[in-house]
Amino acid sequence: MALCPFAFREYMLTQPGSYKVGSNGGIHRIVVHNTGVKQEQIPNHAASAWNTWTAAAKDGKMVSAHFVVEANGRIYQMVDTADVAYGTAEYTRRAIHIEHAGNAEPFTRSQLHASALLIAWINSISPDLSLDLVGTGLTDFGDKDQEGMTCHAFVDLAAIKFRMPYPPKTAKITCPGAPMMESLPLLSRLARNYAAAVPTVTSPVAVAAASFFDWSGGSNVPL
Repeated sequence: MALCPFAFREYMLTQPGSYKVGSNGGIHRIVVHNTGVKQEQIPNHAASAWNTWTAAAKDGKMVSAHFVVEANGRIYQMVDTADVAYGTAEYTRRAIHIEHAGNAEPFTRSQLHASALLIAWINSISPDLSLDLVGTGLTDFGDKDQEGMTCHAFVDLAAIKFRMPYPPKTAKITCPGAPMMESLPLLSRLARNYAAAVPTVTSPVAVAAASFFDWSGGSNVPL
């Protein structure tokens, strides 16, 4: 069981079928997503995701993510990292799925740093996780293993190309969208920097790292 010490947990999923308990051992990838909704269109993307994913599970559909990062940098945990969240068709296991508020929009500064800090924390509880970026874009989306930092579009394209057991019918190439996809190298670099400062989940540094931000507004850490 692993709950992020600086994530809010008002919207932890409880509906059976929205996640699978205790089946996510050996984390080997971070999968970056966007919510598909404009950042300013709704006040709380996590609440919207909870409603959508809970309704989907009641309807027999499996969709969820471990975390949602709002535009203001606030992090919500939706699923325990020990449990499987259904973020993609293939590569959904051994993965942490992170949704970011937005639809074809760049990361906000607060969102970018918050996500990097979150990834650093995940790395601290999953030391075998590489923070290397898997691919560079839709025409170079990485190898069959997809181990490291990747995104929904990359894993879908890999699943189709390499004929994985559960490929999607079509790749979701708009997730996380071109602006966020172009910033993945920066996200990876920032995550490495934070990982150096947040060595273990039990360290006071891990919790103190949350004070780097005004979580209701802008980041105090420059790019």
